[in-house]
Amino acid sequence: MFILKFILIIVLAAGGYYGYKNHYSEAPTETSIAGRINSGGPVTAREIQVEAKKLAKFICNDDQFQESIGSSALACQETYANYESMCDRRVFPDGDKIIGDTVSAKGLISRYRKCSTKI
Repeated sequence: MFILKFILIIVLAAGGYYGYKNHYSEAPTETSIAGRINSGGPVTAREIQVEAKKLAKFICNDDQFQESIGSSALACQETYANYESMCDRRVFPDGDKIIGDTVSAKGLISRYRKCSTKI
């Protein structure tokens, strides 16, 4: 009976490790923005804008983070709603522009986050 429990524990641990390595890896995939830039694939400013918007919304919806900086999710969401269209025009004036390196992509995302959430 002990051996069956031991084998079960090993199988569960191996399955957990396999799942973690295959589904939660930090490496960029070929379909991610970073993966496409690293492989030399074209990434437009519009695609980066979509990711920047996701990040800004995620930051605004994170209650714990907002409380840690002395704000609230509601206040951040209101700020985002007020500044979203202006920041779209300022940070991403040319959506068809090709972005070829991760530094530029990160810079655009950071500028959009700062503009739209004031964080």
